[in-house]
Amino acid sequence: FGNSWTFAGSIALWAVSLVLLLFVGNLFWLAVVFGGLGIGIGGLQIAGQNLLLEYGSRDDQPMMIALASMASSAMFAAGPILGGMLAEATSYT
Repeated sequence: FGNSWTFAGSIALWAVSLVLLLFVGNLFWLAVVFGGLGIGIGGLQIAGQNLLLEYGSRDDQPMMIALASMASSAMFAAGPILGGMLAEATSYT
């Protein structure tokens, strides 16, 4: 139950920090906003990994963890490749 609250709180902190990033004017608040972004992303990663433990039966948990890890790793690998293809296609220097 606690991982769901951490996941939702991390997303909320991340979203608020992103909105505040549009309005910061000095270096102190910029550091506060980036701290909020870092805390939000860190909480999101930790809660996202542990959130799988709240669902499914105990026998299915290893497979669920493996599939979630594979899916996130595939997206982390595909992002830079697709970004490079997009930059190449648009002649971005």
